[in-house]
Amino acid sequence: RDYGVEGMDSTRQALSDAGIPYVEQDTYQVITTERGLKIGLYGGFFQVDVKKVAAAVQEMKKEGAELIILAIHWGAEGSYRPNTEQEKQAKEFIDAGVDIVYGCHAHVLQKIETYNNGIIYYSLGNFCFGGNHYPSDMDTAIVQQKVVRQADGTVKLGDVTAIPCCVSSQQPRNDFQPTPYAEGSAEYDRVLEKLGLKP
Repeated sequence: RDYGVEGMDSTRQALSDAGIPYVEQDTYQVITTERGLKIGLYGGFFQVDVKKVAAAVQEMKKEGAELIILAIHWGAEGSYRPNTEQEKQAKEFIDAGVDIVYGCHAHVLQKIETYNNGIIYYSLGNFCFGGNHYPSDMDTAIVQQKVVRQADGTVKLGDVTAIPCCVSSQQPRNDFQPTPYAEGSAEYDRVLEKLGLKP
């Protein structure tokens, strides 16, 4: 089975076997990339205590984390807008030392927002999602976040590049093969608009 306790156990095992780092609810870890960047990861689920996040941020920084990412499962499924509580919480996380808030659960795209030297991805929707052969919204995106190491050795967030995609290589049935939309197409522009990145 791919859900419940058995699904959780098999997912943990698959990630461990592949050497892919992960976090669960209210847990964190610090990983080091091939180029030496130390990234702190924290996992959240819906209502997250900002004080817990702030304490974890301090611990991750003690372990050398230069960039902090909070991955959070939150929001209303199917909603194209984050609610006011999400917007408030996201800003509190950034103020607590998180650099990137990365949200999921809505299953659709929501806006990207910059705040106080941090960035908030409220929802990047589905990418390769096996739960629905005929999703009502097949838009998704690959988002590339540039991280810049400065002359003094510190890091800061750089530009964001979005590559608008469809969750499938064909329609209307989802074949679980994400495929980029043609640049300049109506679909391409629609994704950028959902993300709040349309010029």
